[in-house]
Amino acid sequence: MSDNPLGFTPNEMMTIAASRALRNDDVC
Repeated sequence: MSDNPLGFTPNEMMTIAASRALRNDDVC
């Protein structure tokens, strides 16, 4: 966790990235 400045785990980062991608698709 120290590797990530925000303290997110790789899995959490993937989930957040996926959710952002879905949100961007919804907005478009």
